[in-house]
Amino acid sequence: MYVFYRQGDTFTIDPANPESCLAQKLGPKDLGQMFLIYEKILVVRSSSSYLFFKRDEKGMWQEYDRLENKRGNLYFIKGNYRIQITTDEKIYFYKIDTETLKPVLDNVMRNFMECSQMMFGSNVRYSITYKTGQPGFTIYTRTFSHNFSACLAETNYEGSHGVNLSAFNQYVIGEHTHIRIFNREDYKIV
Repeated sequence: MYVFYRQGDTFTIDPANPESCLAQKLGPKDLGQMFLIYEKILVVRSSSSYLFFKRDEKGMWQEYDRLENKRGNLYFIKGNYRIQITTDEKIYFYKIDTETLKPVLDNVMRNFMECSQMMFGSNVRYSITYKTGQPGFTIYTRTFSHNFSACLAETNYEGSHGVNLSAFNQYVIGEHTHIRIFNREDYKIV
């Protein structure tokens, strides 16, 4: 069990043996919003940066990465694999690399809703936004579910080159010793 305080104090307690409590001071930092991700990573909002901590072999929390000069609200929900940082102008989506545990910028969205917090559920189908001082909140529902990719064939096109033929509404793929022409409407070979 982990206990974190905003002043930087943290306690790691084994529920089977509560007397063996491990106390630690994370440093002279002002700690704000905190999320424990994958039971391995502690992400903390400090005054103008985001700090990333992980436990070392002795069980002590060590800072291993930080995002500097970012001010905004932090959000993470269990089941989702992204953390969100909502600023006045933009909303940043970071993935956590499961091997290095480093944050990797995945997507940036303009904050056209002018919200102070945007929360996506674990299925990424609904979003709730609100602005501090606003009497209510807004719920958004995803209209389309796609990733802008379509399976054209089960052939491996690695190393191939493609050219768009806009005038003919077609595109050409050069694959090793073959040239294939596809219709852009139905993706079938011409």
